[in-house]
Amino acid sequence: MYSNKITISFRILKKMIAVALILGVYSCRSTDISLLHPKTKIETLLPALIPTFDFESFGKRFPHFLTIGSDSPPSIAYGSFTVLTKNNSHVADFNIIFQRDVEENICVYDTYGQKKGTIMCSLIDARQVDKGWWLIPSSCLFFIPNLLGMPLGASESEMQIEVTIFDDQHHLVGKYRSDVHKKKTYVAAYWGYSEPETRNYLIVFTKCMDEIKRQIANDYHRLSTALQ
Repeated sequence: MYSNKITISFRILKKMIAVALILGVYSCRSTDISLLHPKTKIETLLPALIPTFDFESFGKRFPHFLTIGSDSPPSIAYGSFTVLTKNNSHVADFNIIFQRDVEENICVYDTYGQKKGTIMCSLIDARQVDKGWWLIPSSCLFFIPNLLGMPLGASESEMQIEVTIFDDQHHLVGKYRSDVHKKKTYVAAYWGYSEPETRNYLIVFTKCMDEIKRQIANDYHRLSTALQ
């Protein structure tokens, strides 16, 4: 009888921990929309340029649709496997940041005036690594440390981009490449982020653009003359 009570209590405890973990994970902060609004501005703006985003280079690393394993519709069956496709918003977010950077932080804003050339953003490389080695020790302790604030995992992303500027005759007048920038974000109950990969990539893309804006600012006089 006593052992049965212990077993029942243990089962109840496991259910309580599972519910707490689920609630904790879903209470994680979502990605801050302000990340889509770059703030760093070069001191003297370039003449108006047409922002051009190299979707092909980004699409090779971030395909428009992601395919993930799932048992939930809508799905497509391939033999004994079931997959789910969902829209990949990374490229759209990068494009938004780049367009705003060009129009607000790099060039003179001129909606109807003549543009002096184009400015294009391309992806050199990007990768993302999920780190969750502590799940094993956490499970051995019934995830109690995670309820006290220990991370459930971590996600680290890195990226390198290139920005090229052409005059109105399509002549290359500037090419700027960022260093590889990295960002790690933790997933934890109550204080982590629910979509760390998305947040990381927005941050590292912004860091890459900030570095390139510094390079453009240092090369302003030569660029300004070439674009006249």
